[in-house]
Amino acid sequence: YFCAGAVRVHLGRLGFTNVYNKCEDFYERLKDPKSLPPHDVVVTNPPYGEAHIRRLLQFCTRGNKPYLLLMPDYVCMKPFYRSIFPDPPSGDGAGEEGERA
Repeated sequence: YFCAGAVRVHLGRLGFTNVYNKCEDFYERLKDPKSLPPHDVVVTNPPYGEAHIRRLLQFCTRGNKPYLLLMPDYVCMKPFYRSIFPDPPSGDGAGEEGERA
């Protein structure tokens, strides 16, 4: 999957000038991990098909890099998601010492 390039422009305006966003098959690149571009973080809004989300989560959770994935809220209730992240956050908004966020 590929974004037409607007994300690169938007992130550049925010000061993130080294953004890798090329029209190529992400999953083909995954077949040879040495072919992945160097990166500090993964930021994406993947297609919402379960196969895409599952594969992307597997990639992200195997690495030692932070990631930000924009996905629908129902994804966190899917069995594959629960197997990767078994303990969802409480969602009560409480910060440290019970303070409300």
